[in-house]
Amino acid sequence: MTYWIKQFFTRPMTHWKALLEVTVTAIISLVPLLITAVIFNYKNEGVFDFHSGVRGAVGGGQLFLYAYALLGTIFWLAFMKYDRPMNAPRRAIGFLTFIAALFIVSLLGLDPTISNAKNHFILESSYWTYCAFLIANYLLLFFVEIDPPPVSESIASSTQELMGKYERMGETK
Repeated sequence: MTYWIKQFFTRPMTHWKALLEVTVTAIISLVPLLITAVIFNYKNEGVFDFHSGVRGAVGGGQLFLYAYALLGTIFWLAFMKYDRPMNAPRRAIGFLTFIAALFIVSLLGLDPTISNAKNHFILESSYWTYCAFLIANYLLLFFVEIDPPPVSESIASSTQELMGKYERMGETK
């Protein structure tokens, strides 16, 4: 576990590449919502209120659909990317995201377009869910680039641990 934490804090270029990819993905996916906000303001007789336009565009919980659209990418990076070695952080992030996607699927079962959501908690959770899926995508893009620790390092660590246990076996309490 310490290996993965150390890798997380010592690879700025890998962070930069992952952040850049997630930012481009988010911008391109959110452009239709921003266009909707501009159209809303245009139809509002010249009164430009960008906040109301954006709230009208995502005010029904549509960000759940955007988050669910990221599930394919997240699932691929977490479980299917065969040209990179599998590691524990990828599995854990993929599993947590998959569990969160079950919540979205249950909402889609109730209202497939998520256009009639009025509950404030549901609407707020759409923002947080989309952000959480973007963060999961970012973390997976980061951890997919990290190779597992070398076998020799694991063997040396385990050997030292076993030698310490062997030496302590002879001690009486």
